[in-house]
Amino acid sequence: MRIAITGASGHVGNNLSRALLAQGHELRLMVHRQDEGLQGLEAEVVRCNLLDREGVRSFVKGVDAVIHTAAVISVAGGDPQGRLADVNIAGTRHVVDACLQERVGRLLHFGTIHVFDPFPLEEVLDETRPLRTEGGGAYDRTKVAGNRLVLDAVEKGLDAVILSPTSVFGPHDYYPSLLGKGISDIYRKRIPMLIPGGYDFVFVDDVVNGTVNALERGRTGENYLLSGHYLTVKQLAALIGEVGGVRTPRRIVPMPVLQAMLPVFRIQSKLTGQPALFTRESLKVLKESPQRISSAKAEKELGYRKTEIGQAMKATLDWFADAGLLHG
Repeated sequence: MRIAITGASGHVGNNLSRALLAQGHELRLMVHRQDEGLQGLEAEVVRCNLLDREGVRSFVKGVDAVIHTAAVISVAGGDPQGRLADVNIAGTRHVVDACLQERVGRLLHFGTIHVFDPFPLEEVLDETRPLRTEGGGAYDRTKVAGNRLVLDAVEKGLDAVILSPTSVFGPHDYYPSLLGKGISDIYRKRIPMLIPGGYDFVFVDDVVNGTVNALERGRTGENYLLSGHYLTVKQLAALIGEVGGVRTPRRIVPMPVLQAMLPVFRIQSKLTGQPALFTRESLKVLKESPQRISSAKAEKELGYRKTEIGQAMKATLDWFADAGLLHG
């Protein structure tokens, strides 16, 4: 099968590219600027901006399927430069339009758990949960808009499926992602204390396997949640310590103290040029994260399976160590 992947240099895109190549598929990979993690892969690499409508159409021309993983992920809350709207809405519109124009056989669109209304927190969250209509940050809102563009295109005849993973971790996280950096920082004791709350963490190999199966088995117009294991931040740190054989932080900073320190984190972010690990939005997400996210639909229809969390963390730390991301 000839498959085009947007966001191929990203965490999921990179792992997905490797898996599909191993199965003998012919790949065309879209990158924007960075392609370090794709070096040595036998695939066509195309530099293209998702805002280039004609470039996107050319990118999907002649392929059997498109997997749209490209997105801007942010825990900052706002979108002052418009990058979230540009990539997550306009970029998705260009991909959808191109797939319709070029009569692409199937589109797999990567959504996110963030598109769903998290409340009520105590109830099981599955694909029947309504999408967010209020609250949440700019990332949530732009991903909801992207989902709606895909579903509108289904009404026009596009064969499209939406995949909604939780927070992804695992090998081949080259840049790394916010979660990958958090895991590395906890291991290296760069985070001296922990924060309240938790999240659902999913192993990248499981997301990849679910995606590969969705190429053939996903039902048109359906959304599939790809969840993993809910861990509090304290449990995550303990797991990293246990698997990695290191001592990790145990003390939790009270939420009011963290909220008072947010201006310090913002200043630090401006000085370093790196995204702030803690923002008002990220603290809110950890505090208001559903603990019972069901992947039953994906398990039944896509054959989705979850890797044991300790095994997944070991594979992650082993790769991070080999990549030099656990030193210094």
